[in-house]
Amino acid sequence: MKVQDLNPDLPPASWKDYWVSLRKEKFLRFNSHHKNKSGHVFTVEIEANFFEYEGKEYSFAFIRNIQHRIDLNKKQELLQKELEERVKELKIQKQSAIDLANENGLTNFALENAIFGFYLVDENARILRANQASCEQTGYSVEELLQMTVHDLDPDFPAENWAEVWRTLKEKKVLHIESRHVRKDGDEFPIEVEANFVEFEGKEYNAAFVRDISQRVVLQSKQEKLQEKLQSTVLELRQKSAAALA
Repeated sequence: MKVQDLNPDLPPASWKDYWVSLRKEKFLRFNSHHKNKSGHVFTVEIEANFFEYEGKEYSFAFIRNIQHRIDLNKKQELLQKELEERVKELKIQKQSAIDLANENGLTNFALENAIFGFYLVDENARILRANQASCEQTGYSVEELLQMTVHDLDPDFPAENWAEVWRTLKEKKVLHIESRHVRKDGDEFPIEVEANFVEFEGKEYNAAFVRDISQRVVLQSKQEKLQEKLQSTVLELRQKSAAALA
């Protein structure tokens, strides 16, 4: 088989340009598609490495199926979009954030069934609302979370730094950050946070969406180790090639 038999994004007409680019850059990382034997097309991440050996050119490539990650991200984006549209419909700026957090109906259903954690936090870092995903992530019950502060969950946001964090959130309105949460059993796990600033009747709130990115971090670590091994292999091949030509 040829690459074109597997990858519909690299037809024969564009292969020459692709090879020229790979030869120039030596290393390319990009998302593309593969087709399996049954004809099903799925998304892949490709790391292509260029090297020469005994006067011939080759590409040594790592292929990773990322369709699950793509599908998961799409589901998260759809859920978040639905929630944002609902928030817009409810005209969040015309009612208190507490009323929104206690809203019965679609908003409450969406929050409770979301696959990401949701927290409503006040300017003193107190947790006013948490959904089921937050409980599953941390091991705490809703009742326990409502007795806690951000500082109890996140060691990267201690009380002494909270005022500065809140000023930044108030200025930027939305913050996307990576941090850590501590489970009830003491274990830590990496998270991705989208913090949204809300103000009503002189009170300030943070409506935060929290995703557990443990799987992503593990995959990145494996990828880095594979990349190191690949670079070592490519370097070895180049040294052998240079020695053969000397």
